[in-house]
Amino acid sequence: MSKKNHIRLPMLPMRDTVVFPGMNCPFFIGRVQSLESLQYALQNDRRLVVVAQKNARSENPGPEDIYAVGTVGRVLQVMKMPNNTVKVLFEAEYRCRIISTNFDLPHYAAVTEVINDESSPEEARQIASLHRMIRKSLPGYFGRENRNNEIISSLEKEELNANELINRIAPLLDNIDTEKKQALLENTHTLSRLEDLYQKLIEEEENKKLETKIRQHINTQIGKTHREYYLNEQMKAIQKELGNEDGKSETSEFEEKIKTLKLTPEAKEVAERELKRLKGMSPAGNLDEDHYGLEKVKERIIEFLAVSKNIGTVKGPIICLVGPPGVGKTSLARSIGKCLNRSFVRISLGGVRDEAEIRGHRRTYIGAMPGKILQMMKKAKSSNPLILLDEVDKLGRSYMGDPAAALLEVLDPEQNNTFMDHFLEVEYDLSKVLFLCTANTAQDIPPALYDRMEIIRLSGYTEPEKVCITQKHLIPKQMEENGISAGKVRFRKEAIPYIIRHYTREAGIRSLERAVGKVCRKAVTELMKQSGDAKKNISLTQKKIREYMGVPPYNFDRSNDKNEIGVATGLAWTSFGGDILFIEVTDMKGKGTIQLTGKLGEVMKESAAAALSYIRTNANSLGIYSRIFKERDIHVHIPEGATPKDGPSAGITLVTALVSLFTSIAVRKEVAMTGEITLRGKVLPIGGLKEKLIAARRSGITEVIIPKDNLKDMEDIPEEIKSEIRIIPAEHISEVLKHALEQMPTAVDDADIKESENADSAQDKNFGDIKYPGVPASELLLSLFGGTEPYRVPIIVGPTGSGKSRLALEFAKYINGEIISADSVSVYQHLNIFSAKPSPTDRQHIPHHLIDIIAPDARYNAGEFCRDSRRLIPEIFSRQRIPVITGGTPLYIRALVHGLIDTPETPAHIKTHIQKMFADKGADYCRQELQRLDPDTAARLKPNDRQRILRALEIVLSGQSPISSLQASHRFSGHFIRPLYIMPNILRSLLYANINRRTAQMIKEGGIEETQNVLEMGYAPDCPGLQSIGYKQAVQYLRGQISLDSMTEEIAKHTRRYAKRQLTWYRQYTDILYVPPEITPDKLTEAIRTHITYLSGADKLYSIHNKPPSH
Repeated sequence: MSKKNHIRLPMLPMRDTVVFPGMNCPFFIGRVQSLESLQYALQNDRRLVVVAQKNARSENPGPEDIYAVGTVGRVLQVMKMPNNTVKVLFEAEYRCRIISTNFDLPHYAAVTEVINDESSPEEARQIASLHRMIRKSLPGYFGRENRNNEIISSLEKEELNANELINRIAPLLDNIDTEKKQALLENTHTLSRLEDLYQKLIEEEENKKLETKIRQHINTQIGKTHREYYLNEQMKAIQKELGNEDGKSETSEFEEKIKTLKLTPEAKEVAERELKRLKGMSPAGNLDEDHYGLEKVKERIIEFLAVSKNIGTVKGPIICLVGPPGVGKTSLARSIGKCLNRSFVRISLGGVRDEAEIRGHRRTYIGAMPGKILQMMKKAKSSNPLILLDEVDKLGRSYMGDPAAALLEVLDPEQNNTFMDHFLEVEYDLSKVLFLCTANTAQDIPPALYDRMEIIRLSGYTEPEKVCITQKHLIPKQMEENGISAGKVRFRKEAIPYIIRHYTREAGIRSLERAVGKVCRKAVTELMKQSGDAKKNISLTQKKIREYMGVPPYNFDRSNDKNEIGVATGLAWTSFGGDILFIEVTDMKGKGTIQLTGKLGEVMKESAAAALSYIRTNANSLGIYSRIFKERDIHVHIPEGATPKDGPSAGITLVTALVSLFTSIAVRKEVAMTGEITLRGKVLPIGGLKEKLIAARRSGITEVIIPKDNLKDMEDIPEEIKSEIRIIPAEHISEVLKHALEQMPTAVDDADIKESENADSAQDKNFGDIKYPGVPASELLLSLFGGTEPYRVPIIVGPTGSGKSRLALEFAKYINGEIISADSVSVYQHLNIFSAKPSPTDRQHIPHHLIDIIAPDARYNAGEFCRDSRRLIPEIFSRQRIPVITGGTPLYIRALVHGLIDTPETPAHIKTHIQKMFADKGADYCRQELQRLDPDTAARLKPNDRQRILRALEIVLSGQSPISSLQASHRFSGHFIRPLYIMPNILRSLLYANINRRTAQMIKEGGIEETQNVLEMGYAPDCPGLQSIGYKQAVQYLRGQISLDSMTEEIAKHTRRYAKRQLTWYRQYTDILYVPPEITPDKLTEAIRTHITYLSGADKLYSIHNKPPSH
C-alpha cells in the first residue's frame, strides 16, 4: 500500500483488551500519555487507534510492547470519574496495521494503514458452509440463560457477512486469552478466520459439557454422603422401636461369626460386603420400598416414632395425612405398620353418620354389635395395632349423633385408656394403639377433631417423581398382573412423560396406573394376535401410545398462545391438586354494574368486588378514566362454568385482568399469578403453593407471581420446579402489574381527566343506529370532488391513535384514490416504526405520496409540503383518481388550505430587544405587552406559548400590521382547495388507551433497534428526524439517560399531549364530518355525499350524528 493511504492517528495501548470492528466498547483511561491521546482525538475528528499490549503489566509501554494490528474508531462519549480516570465509549470501525509508532510525543501516535479481508471465489462455498455451522453452534456455546438468549436472538436476526460475524462473536468468548483473540484480529484470510473461530467454539462447548458433568457428579456424591450420614443417625431410633435396644447387637453378632468361621477369601469378602450393606440400610427402608419421594413426610414420621419410643408411649398428637387422592396416604400408613412390625387395620369413615358405628350399639337393639374400633382390635388380634382412620374429613352428621364427637374420646391420649364401648359396657385400654388419620382437605375436618391432630401434608407428585414411580413400581406391577414376560414389551423413554401429560391430570397416580394398565392390556392383545412362536417384541413409542389410548383428553400446554387484553392466568388449589384458571373480563355499554359468572363462591365474589374497588380508588395512577365505571357494564367470567370455584387467592388475577381491560394493555401469556388483594393494594399470602406451582409447570407457564410472604414456602418446592419456573415475589399490586402486563399503565392527571370527561360527554356515541342509503359509484365522487381550482379534496384528520390512517387506507381503496401524507415524520427515510408509516404492502396496493422523501438529517417545512401537494393534487385528478389527504401535522394542512402568510424578516435589533425584554422581565410581561399591541392575537395564544408570543411581538414592533390582521386578510383570499374534513369521532379515554397500547406495540416491534440502526448509519442523535416523538426518547434510552420503563412512559405522555394539541386545532373548524372510527368505506362514501349536499345548502339531510365534540 502506498504512503498516501497511510493515516497518522493518536493511539491508545490497551491492557487485556482486544477491540474488534463493530464493537461499542467502554473502557477506562488513567495514564497521562493515554489521556493526551484522547484529548488530541477530541480536538480533531475524534478518531484514534486502539491496540492491545503484549504485556498487560507494563505501565510505560514501548514499540516492542504492542501488537502490530489494532482497530481504528471514533470516540462517542467521554465521562470523567471521581478517581481521576476517564470512561470512554469507543465505536470501533475497521482493522488497521501499525506501520510505525511515536512514544516520544506528549501523546501516543501511530501511522496506520487499512487491512482488507482476503478471500477467493473458490472459497465462497466453504465460507458459506462455515458461516452456517458457526451460527448453529452458538446455542451450545452460550447456553440457555436469558441474557445469552438475547445475544443469540440478536445474531440470528442480523444479516451479517462472514467477517462481521467473526467480529461480533470474538469479543464474547470469555475463556479465550488475549493472545488468541489478537490472532483472530490479525488474520486477514476470511476462511482461515472462520475455521479458527469455529474450532474455538467447539472446544469451549466441549469444555463446558465436561465441567457440567463433573459438577453434577460432585454434587451427587456430596448429596449421597450427607443423606447416608443423616439416615445412619436415625437408625438407632428405628431399631429401638423394633425392639433392638442396643442397635448394634445384630451387626456385632454377624461380625463375630465372620471372624470365627473359617471362610475362604472369596466367601469372607461377600459376607463383609453384605454386612456393610446391612449396616447402611435406611431406617425408612420399608417406607422407601413402596413410596418414591415424600422425603419431608417420611422424615416427620421417623421423628414421631423416635420420640414415641424415647418416652415409652405413643401419647401426643395424632398424625393426620392430608393430601389429594392417589398420593399414597393409605399405602404409606400400611408401610408404617410394616416398618413397626404392628398389625395394620383400616376403618373407612367416609359417609359414617351414626355415633354407634364408633361406640357400638347397646345390646337392647336388634342386631347389636360392637363399634368399629373394637371390631378392628379383634381383627388385628393385637392390643397395639396401627389403626388407620381413613377419610376422616368425610364424616357425616345426623339425628343419630355425631361420629366426630365419639372419635374425640378415641383419639384423646388422656381418655382413651378407659374407652367405653356400648356393646361391651366395660372399659377398654386403647392407649397402646397407634392411630393414623387421612383426609383430602383439612378444612372439612371437624374443628374439635382437628385440634387433636398434627397435620402432615402430602402434596401432589411432580412429573419427574411420577416418571420414577411409573418405572420402578407401576410398570413392573402391571407387567406381572398381565403376564408380560421380561423384554416382550418395552416402554420407550419418551412414552411415560407422554402418558402423564396427555392422558392424566391428577396430583396422585391412580389414573396413571390405570393408563399404564390399559397400555399393557393393549400390548398383550397385540402379542396374542401374532401368529407363530416367534412373536415380535413391542416398543411403546408416543405414536404407539396414541394408537392404544386414543385421542389425548388433555393438553400439556394449556396457557394462552398469545398475549390478550382482559384475560389473566390464575392458579387454583383443589382437593385433587393444583390447576390453572383463566379469568376473562369484558365490558359493554351500560350503567356500571358488574356481573360474575362461572359458578363462583362467595369469597371469590367478594374478591372481585375488592379488586374493582381498588381499581376505582386508584384509577388515576392506573391510567384509567373514572367515567368508564359509570357508562360501562363489566362481566367477569371464569371458564368451566360447571365447576364450583372459591377462595381469595384470585384477587391479584382479577385486578390484573380488569386493569388490562380498562387500559387496553395485554397480559403476558407466560405469566400466572396467585395472591389475595386488599383495598390498599397489598398482596396477602395464600396456601397450596406447591400444588399451584406443579400445575403451572404442567401447563407450560414459565413465570409465576406469588405473595412475598410465601417465599418461605419455597424451601419445600422441588428443585426441578424452581429451575424451570421464574418465581416473582410481590408485596403490592403495582409489582404484579409491572410483571404481568406488557407495559405499566401511564398515570393520568386531573387536567387530563377533566378534559376527557368534558370531551366524552359532548359526543354522541349512539353510532350503532346510523342508517345509510345505497352505495354510490366512484364516478359520482369524481363529480363531487375535483373540477377546477379551488379543488374539493377529502382530508381525513384526527389525533394520533384515532384510526385515521386505517380509515384513509380503506376509503382510498374503495374510491380508487391515492393518499397524500400530511405527516411531518413520515417524510423521513429509515424511520418506520415510531412514525407509524403504512406497511409496504399497503403502499404497494394504494399509491402513497410524500413518504420517505428525505434523509433523517434534512429539513422539510410547511412551505415545501404546500408546493408538493399543489403539484400532486391536479396530477392525481388528471388520472381520474381522487387524492385523499391524511396526516397528523395540523400546520401542513393549515398551510395547504389557507396558504402561508408572507412576512418580511424581522430586523436583528428588534429580535435582540425582544429577547432581552423576555430575559429581564419574563414571559408574563411579554404577554401583557402583546395584549396591549395586538389584543386579538394575545387572546388566542396560550400563556405558555413562548415562541408564538415572541414572534407576534417581532411582527408588530417591526412596524408591520399585527399578525391577527394579516391572518384575517389572508383567510379570505383565494384558496387552492376546498377541504372536506373527515374525522374519526373517538372517545378521549379510548384514544389515550389506544396511544398507551400502540406505544408498547411499537417498542415490541423494534422501535429501539430501528433507532440504533439509524445512529449506526452515522446520523447525529440531534438530527431533525430523531427529534420526533419516540425516536428522541429511544436515543435517550440508548445513551443510558433513561430506563426502558421511563422511555415508554415518556413516549406515551408526549404522544397524549400532542393529541390534545391536535384536537385543539381541529376545534376551530365547524364543518368537520365526524364519523365512527369503525365506519365502512361504503357508508363513509354515502355520508360524504350527504355532507357535501348539506354544505352546498341544497337540503338539511345532515343526519349522521354529526355533532362535533366540545373539547
